[in-house]
Amino acid sequence: MFDFLKNSSSPSKSVKNSFWNNHTDMHSHIIPGVDDGSVDMEESLQMIKIAYGSGVRRLCATPHIREGWRTETEILRQKLDELIALKNQSGLTDMELLLGAEYMLDEFLMEKLLKREVLTLPGNLVLVETSFYAPPINLDEMLFEIEIKGYTPLIAHPERYDFYQRTPSTYASLKDKGYLFQLDLMSLQGGYGRSTQKTAKILLEQGMFDYVGSDMHSADDAKIIAQFFKSSETIALSNVPSTK
Repeated sequence: MFDFLKNSSSPSKSVKNSFWNNHTDMHSHIIPGVDDGSVDMEESLQMIKIAYGSGVRRLCATPHIREGWRTETEILRQKLDELIALKNQSGLTDMELLLGAEYMLDEFLMEKLLKREVLTLPGNLVLVETSFYAPPINLDEMLFEIEIKGYTPLIAHPERYDFYQRTPSTYASLKDKGYLFQLDLMSLQGGYGRSTQKTAKILLEQGMFDYVGSDMHSADDAKIIAQFFKSSETIALSNVPSTK
């Protein structure tokens, strides 16, 4: 299904900020001090302002929930409320901030599912990730468990996993099971290496991505993505379905 030697020769045009008229930034680390993302409120606000300048009007905060980063939901909500107040004071009243999470597929997430304590994204989606080097042995079972609890698994940045790049047929298998894919803009921009960038482009050509996220962890990330949206490379994103 995937021809990793194939390259698109279609002419490029810039979609620039208009992309965000119909899409939500589904993945970011703007809540400070809870994972490897923003270090403080000042940087978080700067990230939000840069995203706003690129046209983003709906931004999901998705802090890591995994070993070492298991911040209580109430703390996350309090920090997001503070960010909302700060961005409103800055005049960005039409920027919507939502709270989700990026869950490692592990037993802790399974416990949260049993208690109905997962943070979801719009559409009742649960954003999940695995190790970049090897999937969990019970990957299928855990994804299915999310489904039977009434949620839809949204796999974060599948283009970045080495094991999927080596066996690209797995992408089609996951999609056939009804799981959704979220593209990292940093992957398309080249921030994670050529192999990941190439995989991201091929998956886009194949119409595999359902959502897009900046996955920005810092103000520097936000600046890189803002520059990317000024380039002609963004035309490839027209293959991603509208989320608004």
